[in-house]
Amino acid sequence: MPIPVYSAPAPKPANNNSVIIAVCCMAFLLATFVVLISLVKPGEDNLDLIAIVFAAITPTTVALLAYMKGAENSQAVKDVHLAINGRLTQLLAMTETASHAEGVAEGVHAGVVTAKELVSVTATELRHAQETPPAEVGVEVK
Repeated sequence: MPIPVYSAPAPKPANNNSVIIAVCCMAFLLATFVVLISLVKPGEDNLDLIAIVFAAITPTTVALLAYMKGAENSQAVKDVHLAINGRLTQLLAMTETASHAEGVAEGVHAGVVTAKELVSVTATELRHAQETPPAEVGVEVK
């Protein structure tokens, strides 16, 4: 019976398209808010509002990128987990087979020892029987 072994999938090439798209979307969002602030309050100094928007968008972008990298790493962790479990399954199956073979070998060895003891006892009884003459039971030979 073949033992099932987990084989890891081929490594995927690095694909940073989602990271580039996320950064571009956040930059577009920042630019949109800056333009919107300039259109809503055209005659005033909007540098404080633009700084607040920038201060909010920047950590949000970093958090989004960290989340995306974490999701990517999560899949890698799952692959490693599956690989380890596959090896453990293989180890358990091989241990079971080895234990069974060891038990069979011990049984055969015990059978051989018992057979040798039986042969030894039988040989001793046979020698003893040949050395002693049969007892007269009261039967006359004519």
